[in-house]
Parts: sequence; structure tokens; C-alpha cells
Amino acid sequence: MLRKILLIALGSLASLIAIELVLRILPTPTATRMGQYIDPLISTYPPNFEFQSATGWAFLNPQQQRSNEFGFIPDRPFSYSPDAIALIGDSLVEQSMLISSDRLAMQLENGRSGAPVFSLGIPGSSLFDYLERIRFARDKLGVRKFWIVVEGADVRQSLCEHAAYVDVCLDTNGEILRKKKPPRDLLRDIFAHSAVLQYFIGVLRLSPKALVESINRPALSKMEEGTATVADKPSGTPLSSAEVSVIERFFRELSSFSSIKVGLVIDPRLGDLNRNDEFINPALESVYRQAIAAGIAVVHPFRDLKQYSDLTGLEMRVGPYDEHWNARANAVIAKAILRKAPM
Repeated sequence: MLRKILLIALGSLASLIAIELVLRILPTPTATRMGQYIDPLISTYPPNFEFQSATGWAFLNPQQQRSNEFGFIPDRPFSYSPDAIALIGDSLVEQSMLISSDRLAMQLENGRSGAPVFSLGIPGSSLFDYLERIRFARDKLGVRKFWIVVEGADVRQSLCEHAAYVDVCLDTNGEILRKKKPPRDLLRDIFAHSAVLQYFIGVLRLSPKALVESINRPALSKMEEGTATVADKPSGTPLSSAEVSVIERFFRELSSFSSIKVGLVIDPRLGDLNRNDEFINPALESVYRQAIAAGIAVVHPFRDLKQYSDLTGLEMRVGPYDEHWNARANAVIAKAILRKAPM
């Protein structure tokens, strides 16, 4: 009996080692080791850190990434530059699935005849995270001109109970909570070197909790499934009072910065460019309206992208599996930004 158990254990270990070796040969995403390295309230990658990124279980759009001295990608160095523009946002700004020259920051820089554009994008951010990056770029880099890219989840992720990779959020009392994260523990960093763990937990999002929830979740009938799908559509969901508070507080905090110029780019939601309605997300529409009311330059490139796509028949997304903007969309959006306010 003991011999059988030993053989099973050795076989399992050999299988794990084999899977680990195969995943290391493939472009498996590696650990990003996100943390507060450059500022107590700003999460970034470690400075001058190399890692592999790819999209989904099939490793689409693999890219070798390297962060700069401040922990942002690509590894374009930042220097004290009052004539620079800082582009701030989440993965719509970072765009790790594209080569560096195709990303929005570089397209903007090309449109400004090489005047620097610093990309300060980190996935899963909130509106209040963006304000901290404005503070940092203004104080440390001398930047006075900013474009903030706002996407559909930003408002919801600005609430502490819905936060993802968030440093700053709005709590249930309507107060801004600034969270200093504990140092990364050694065991977590050791496990981060495993390609198997990165693939199954980081890429496939598998965990004991998720497996238990999927097993215990009751199956929906066809009628219930259809109802759930309709209810999940952003256009059918009014803003909660908490989300309204987030937007109002964001603009109030933004107006407190002196001697800077700020513009907003509103995510056009590329999943359905054939729609009739310009806005399908009430949070984005609210941000757009309030920016106009506050006299802030705001770009919603839906019409530009729709016209380009209709004329050319070309895709504006990275792909059907990924609604991030591709290189063509970035070129159109960069032109719209410079046309609106050529900073």
C-alpha cells in the first residue's frame, strides 16, 4: 500500500515538473509583483523589472515587458519635463498587449513631434488612483499637462468595497481612504516564480474558493439566464448614489490642483460600434457631462472610430476576445485628442 502511495506521489510530482517545464517554454505570463515602490499611495511594478505578458489561456499577444525607473511600462525613462504630457489610466493606457510603438502614448508623442508623453497606466485602477498619479507627476516630474483615460469600471472600482488594484478609494462614509499596503511576503514571492501557479491562478483565475462557488452555484433556467443577461447590461443600470458621489468627489478633488491643464478621454466601448446610442454606460456619460460642465476638455472618440471602421471595415479592438484599443484605434484617438486640445 505504501509503495502504491509513493508511486502515485512520485508520478504526480513528475507530472507537475513536466507541466512546469512546458509552461516555461511557452510564453506564460510571469508574476508582476505589483506593490507601492515609488510612492506610498501608488502601485506599480518594481522599477526596472522584466516580466512576460500574454492574453488568456492561449497566450495571445505575448510581449516581453520591462518597467522604467518608476515602475511603469514600457521602459521609456521619465525625466523632469514641464513640457511633457502625462497620460493616466488603467490598462487602456498601459496596453501591455501591444508593442510599444503602437500604444497610445507613443502615438500621441509622434503627433506632438516627439515632445514627451509619459504613460502612467496600471491595470484595475480607480479615479482616485489617477489623482494620486497626477500629484506624483506634477511634484516629481514637473508635468503640468495631463490626459486621463476613463473607462467603464473606473467609477465602480473607486468604491472601497469594489476595489481591485486600488490604492485610494471612497468608503461607505463618503471619505477618501488612502491605503498603505503591507510589504510583500517572502512566501508569496517564492510561489510567484512557479509557471504552473501563474497559469492556473493568474491566467485561468482558478482558486479553491472559485471552484467551490462554481460547484455550489445553482444552474439558471433559460428564462432566468436571459433575465440575468439583460440586467447586467450597463445601459440598463442607473447609477447608485455611491457612484454619483464618486464622480462628484473626483471632480471636486481634480479642481483642487492648481497650475495644471487636464483633459479626459472617455472609453468609447468598442464592443459595439454599430450602435445608435453614443453612450451605453451611464457612469461614462455622467463623467462626460460633468467634465463639460466644469469646462474640462473631454474627448469621446466614438464617432471618429465608428466612421473610420465604417469606411475601412477594419477592427478597432485588439480582437473579439479583447476590447482594448488596437494600434489603428490609438491613431484615431490620438488625432482626436490633439484636435480637441493640442497641448
